[in-house]
Amino acid sequence: MFRIILSEVEKQRRGKGQHSYPVKLQCTITINLTDYSANIRSDLADALAEIDPPELIERIRECPVAHCGHLYWAGTSRKKACDKHGDRVRQANYRREIKDRKTVAQAKRRKQEVKTTLDQMKRTARCVITAVMVARKRKFQRIDVQTSQYLWDLHRFIPSTLVIRNVTHKLHKDGYLDYFPSAESGFAIEDQYYPTQKLIDLWNDSRSRAERQQS
Repeated sequence: MFRIILSEVEKQRRGKGQHSYPVKLQCTITINLTDYSANIRSDLADALAEIDPPELIERIRECPVAHCGHLYWAGTSRKKACDKHGDRVRQANYRREIKDRKTVAQAKRRKQEVKTTLDQMKRTARCVITAVMVARKRKFQRIDVQTSQYLWDLHRFIPSTLVIRNVTHKLHKDGYLDYFPSAESGFAIEDQYYPTQKLIDLWNDSRSRAERQQS
């Protein structure tokens, strides 16, 4: 029951608990047969009465180590486990902090890589990618038309079909597009380009970065 109370105290500390907690338990009632007065005694009530001031109950905690569960006195907020398992918990927390820092560092590095990769691409390449990913154009003829439209809207500039062909095929060589030539020779406009997982990941990362910058 005391463990349940400590659990409710922890919930209250996190703002998720209730302001009072009813406890139902057995108690010992001693009746004086001389004056018929009664004395009610409960081990839990006696234990709670020993905690002075009452808010120190937050210092009594249950060891988080599996198969331990011993109650211990946390003299400071940094004590996260009983004396037997304190070192183990500290080492586990330290390893978790190291892992978390590495994860954050990797995420920052990935963001920078995405920004650098896109910034280093020429505007035609970025428009080809947009045509493939947003407009979902797959045949080269449609990619050519859509890319030209993007470049005209953004820069009042339309490159030749040969330039767009070279840029699109370079994206294929760089691993961003899968290339499927037309089954009929001489119909290069029917060639198809599909995004690879490399491009899908780059695109998703760039969208996430843009959304975070707008929020």
